Parts: sequence; structure tokens; C-alpha cells
Amino acid sequence: MGAGFSNPLDDATRQRMQDRITEILKVFSEQFVLCYKDALISKIKEEALEEASSYELLEAEAPSYDIKSGTLTKRGGFHHHWQHRFIVMKNEADNFRMFYYEKEDQLHKPRGWIDGCGYQVKEMDAHDAKAKGAKGFAWMLEPHDDRQRVWFLAVDTEEERERWMSEMRTSCWKARSPRDPDDVIHDAFKAAYRNTRWYCHEWGWYSYTNSEPEMLGALVYRVIEREMLGDVYRKIPSGLLYHKIKTLVDKSVGSMVFTACQSAWTSGRTASAGSAEMIESAARQALTPLFAAEKDLKDKIVDKVMSVAEPVLEQVGNDVMAPIATQLLAPVVDVFSKAIVGFGRLMRPVVKALADERASGTWTKGAAGTDAKLHALCLRARRDCDASWHGPMKDACDVLREFRHNDVARIIDSVVSSFNLFRLTYAIESSIRKILHNAVYTFEKRCESELPKEDGAEPPPARDPVAAMRDDVAPKLAHDLETVINDSITEVFYWFIEDAVNHNIVTPVKELVKPIDDEIPEPVKALVVLQSLAEDVITDVVTNSISIITKGGLSTLPFSEQARSEFSEPAAVREDDDKDILDE
Repeated sequence: MGAGFSNPLDDATRQRMQDRITEILKVFSEQFVLCYKDALISKIKEEALEEASSYELLEAEAPSYDIKSGTLTKRGGFHHHWQHRFIVMKNEADNFRMFYYEKEDQLHKPRGWIDGCGYQVKEMDAHDAKAKGAKGFAWMLEPHDDRQRVWFLAVDTEEERERWMSEMRTSCWKARSPRDPDDVIHDAFKAAYRNTRWYCHEWGWYSYTNSEPEMLGALVYRVIEREMLGDVYRKIPSGLLYHKIKTLVDKSVGSMVFTACQSAWTSGRTASAGSAEMIESAARQALTPLFAAEKDLKDKIVDKVMSVAEPVLEQVGNDVMAPIATQLLAPVVDVFSKAIVGFGRLMRPVVKALADERASGTWTKGAAGTDAKLHALCLRARRDCDASWHGPMKDACDVLREFRHNDVARIIDSVVSSFNLFRLTYAIESSIRKILHNAVYTFEKRCESELPKEDGAEPPPARDPVAAMRDDVAPKLAHDLETVINDSITEVFYWFIEDAVNHNIVTPVKELVKPIDDEIPEPVKALVVLQSLAEDVITDVVTNSISIITKGGLSTLPFSEQARSEFSEPAAVREDDDKDILDE
């Protein structure tokens, strides 16, 4: 690396690094084989014990329409020049990737893209923007992993920047890490990666923001950096060339690590995938009877759990849940009521426009292009369901923002360690959006003139838009929203009484079920941990009990009736309905 000093990354140091890399990857490979078996058993078990969904609407496909597009300036990653680029922000179907192009008329050939997972959006002040050479109002996408690229972007006005930043925050939050499409392999990796971290004495919080080989490579690199690179850096002479030589060392070590990790992952994944079908077939045949035995065992535990849980839950219900139920239920139900009213404003003009089209005599069932207007309007409706500052979710989002400042909610947030107010409100908002998407999708499918057959069965008959919304979609929408309300409130109460459950139910029950251990057949013992099974039963019992209490509270609120009344006359457009949806 130059005359006058020895190579800081000499052959002996490289060999020590290579030996350590080989050792870590050997541990990971061994763990991956074991974890793959466990993940495969879990998959078979879930399929064997899978329960029917409690939701009635059809599940919508992941949105594929673009979230936002437009021209802005982007700082290059190599020469650091600022150039105009046309950005297209993709939706969930494309994992919220942000593609950039030379010009708007060259969308067939992207110059590149940004994967938002693992990034946070930060506004840049005028001083920082000027230091980076930006003109206008700039911001950056900063990675959690400092080995990844920082993206710098800018637009002409502050209002434009706020809109772009808002959309990019949402995309970065929702984007999933690049991952293996095989769920079993991905789950096996996560377990093997966790165990390898522990082997390497890597503790603390972490998240999956990169592909499997990249995650593994980053782990191995951190270990090499912690254990060996300090000595290497100390061999580099101080002076003007220090940082340049250090960068070359880092790149050389990084290349060594990531090449080895990519090779180890490829060989391990290929071996597992190649034998997966044979292993899964044999495992299903051997394990299905054991799962039935586990279910019988679980039924035996229920009585013992109930004998301990009932008096505790009765007291907790009277002393804890009843006093706060009204305070929490009212604002939460108000959120759902606002959403259903907003959905009515959105969809009544759609229903009327489609009903008028079919009554006009120009519409012919099964003709080419017959459902073009239906699909266009439903696409626009689904786009509006994603918005927060307009559309059907506007008033619901306003209530959620107020709810974050609700005195009772904030007290619970500060007192109960496992309760997270932001997580709750985000989960509620996401659940409502998903159900509204499902409602639009179900409406679209029920109105199609030509419905595809599913699983060999005859398709349901296509309905006119009024009947589809009033008789099919509206009742199912009300049912699914009620289900989400109950699930959300149940989760809140469980967070609130978790400590009481652990102290007054879990500990006594574990003692009560110990004698059952002698009754478990040996093959089942290899699959079932009695104490874990007892905890699962306790969770089910407590959750069901809370659900009964919350349903009692919901029965006093006029939510269901209000939801159904919005579509009693689905084609009768009201004064405040969203007629703008018909403009595009």
C-alpha cells in the first residue's frame, strides 16, 4: 500500500480473519440445518391447526398503483453532481421501491432505485443543504446501517418537500427487507442468525433491513471489526493518507467477508431447498397424528387453567377493565364510525354512477371493456383509502391523532410497560385501511360481469352495484370492523393486565399441569413443551375472557346500526359525498 511502511493487512492477519470467518459461518450453517427442521415443523403444524378466518370480506390484492411521481433533483452517489430525475414511488406490490429515471418519457429504463427498508427520512436545513451543493429545499434518506448509501434529494418549494417527505416516510416505514421468498427458509435464517449472534456475543436490539446474505455479512464484519481491525488500523501511519488507506482496508475486508457469506448462504439455501419436498412429505406423514395428540393435551389443560383464571379475571374485570372500558371504547369506536361514514361518502357516488351506466342501455354483460368504468372507479377509491388528509380516512385519522393525547391512554402508556400508544393507533389505522381496501375489492368482484371460477366451484352471480353494496359488502364491512375493534381493545386490556396474569395465573397453572407431563407419549414430548403449551392455553383463555367483556361494551354502542345505515340506499348521493372521485 505504498513505500516506507509495512502492509497493515498482511498475510498472517488475513489468514486469522479468514479462519474466524470460516468458524462463524460453520456455526451458522449448523444452526441453519437445525432451524430449517424447526421452521418446517412449525409450518406443517400451522397448516394442520389452521382456523378459518373471522373476516368476511374478500382479501384485496396488494396495491400496485403508483403512490407518487414527479421530477426532483438527486445527488449522485459517485461524482456527487446534482441532476434532475423523474421519481416513481411504487406501492406494496413492489415493496414501496422508489425508481428514478433520466426523464419522464423514458420510464422503460430506470437508472436505479431506492429500497426504503432500513432508512429514515430527515429534513436538511439551509446550511447542510448548501454544504452538499443542493439548490432549493433538500432532505435525505439516512440508513440505520452506516455502510449503506445516504440519499440526498431536493425540490424547489418547501411545500413540495413536505409532500415528498411525508410519502417517503410512509414508504420507508412500510417497506419490507429484501428476503427469501420461501417462508420456511426465511424463518430458518432468522432463528439461525439469532443463535449465531449469541455465539458471537452480539447482544441488543436488531432488525432485518437487508437480504439474508447481507445480514449475515454485516454480522461477520462487525465481529472482525471488533476483534481484529483495531490492531490493523494502528499499523497505518498517521498523516494525509491515513483515511485513504483505512478505506482500502475496510473495502478489502468487506469484500472478503461478503464473498464468503454469499457463498455459504447460496450453498446452504440450495441444499435445503433441494431436499425440502422429500423432508416435508415425510414430516407431514409422521407429525399429523402428533398434532392431534397435542390438541387433545391442550383440551386437558383448559379445565385446570379455568379453575385458576376465572376468579382472577372476574376480579380484574371489575377492578381494572370496567372503569377504563368506557374511556377507551368510546374514542376507538368513534374512529371506526368516522371511517365507515367516510367510506359511505366515497362509495355512494361510485355506486350511483355504475348503476346509471347499467340502466342506460349502453352496458352489455360480458362485452369487451364492459367493466372498464368499474375497475377505474374502484382503483381511484382504493387510492383514496390510502390518504390521511382527505378521503374516507381523514376524519378517522383526526380522531386517532386526538386519541394519542387522551388522558387515560397516556396514563396507561406511562404506567404499563408493555403498552405502546403509537403502536396501538398505527395498528388501528392500518387495520381500518386494509378493511376498506377489502370492501372496495369485494364490491368490484361482486359487480364484475364475468366472474372467474374458484376451486372448480361455480362463481357467485354478478350483482348490480346497488345490491352488491347494500346486501353483500355493507354487512360484511360492518362485521369486519366490529371484529377489528374487539381485537384492538382486547389487545389493550391484555397489555394492561399482563403482569397480573403472569403473577396470579401463569405461575399457579404451571404447578397444576406438571402431573400431566407423565401422561404425554414420548413421541409427543419431542414435539411439545408442556409449560409452553400451558402458556398458550392461558393466553387463549384470558384473551377470550377479555373479548367477552369488550363485546359487552360494544353492544351498548350504536356502531353496527350506524355502519349499515350508511348504505341503506347506496345509490342515493348525499350533499357532502365525494363526487370528485367521478372526475378521473
